[in-house]
Amino acid sequence: MKWSDGEDFNAEDVVFTLNMLKEQAPILVRSAAVDAAVASAEAVDDYTVHIKFNGPRPRFMFTYMMSKFDTGIYWVPEHVFNGIEDVASFKYYDLEKGWPLATGPYKIVSWSPTQKIVDRRDEWWGVETGFMDKMPEIERIIVVPFAGDTIMSQQIAGNSVDS
Repeated sequence: MKWSDGEDFNAEDVVFTLNMLKEQAPILVRSAAVDAAVASAEAVDDYTVHIKFNGPRPRFMFTYMMSKFDTGIYWVPEHVFNGIEDVASFKYYDLEKGWPLATGPYKIVSWSPTQKIVDRRDEWWGVETGFMDKMPEIERIIVVPFAGDTIMSQQIAGNSVDS
């Protein structure tokens, strides 16, 4: 896997993120939960992380380490965040630098309270490595806030939105 800037996403990013969350608890999202659950995290090699827990945590993997419905831990690239003193104030949004970085097939083009736009990254590692046979067909995704049942029904009927 690679970040959208071409750097490898590896065990060091996972360990860095977990340790950063522990150090920043309870300030960052999910940091208190990680601090309460994780005693230590270390990279065994590029693809393996050894996590020692503060007791039994049978659902930790499913609850925090998997991305589902915008839950779980937000992994950060060590090569960007390493050395940032005040992580809570760090503005990790700079489209000229390609931030935020991602590992998926889309990149942020615009992100505001009224509209989110992501475009397909044709250089995505998933196709280059054979993880996926081909790129997603959708080239651009535009997300607008839910406007209520009546307005959304009118927009769908008027063919001005897909859902």
